[in-house]
Amino acid sequence: MPNLGGAVCTGTGGAVSTGRGGAESSEFSTKGISYMQKPEKIYLHHPNIQYALNHENINIGALREIFFYNQTKNVHNVTYTDKGDFKLDDKFVFEIGGKNKTAQQIAGVPNSFIVSDDIETGYKNQIPLWMFGFLY
Repeated sequence: MPNLGGAVCTGTGGAVSTGRGGAESSEFSTKGISYMQKPEKIYLHHPNIQYALNHENINIGALREIFFYNQTKNVHNVTYTDKGDFKLDDKFVFEIGGKNKTAQQIAGVPNSFIVSDDIETGYKNQIPLWMFGFLY
């Protein structure tokens, strides 16, 4: 199997961190190898790797989440959260989606934001996904 630049797994309460050499590793509160048996999600190191693996059937939702993770991981502590898709620096919760994404999944969560693809400008707690590209 060729080296695809690494992947990262997330589980409930798990912290996502970057290892040496561009490979991804995970740190979880769970002890032992049991957390790797059924991870919540697996993120590739870079969104373009998804096209190399399966160019005919791209999951746009996963692609958006991989992009967000890839852009934020170098400047923030990124963790998994039960409400929303990601939690940055144990303070801000982000729900990733398309332009019609609603705040239903993050309702009542303080410091929560919707990161939307296919929009040009933000409004209130909605931020365009492309803006996170400036963090890298």
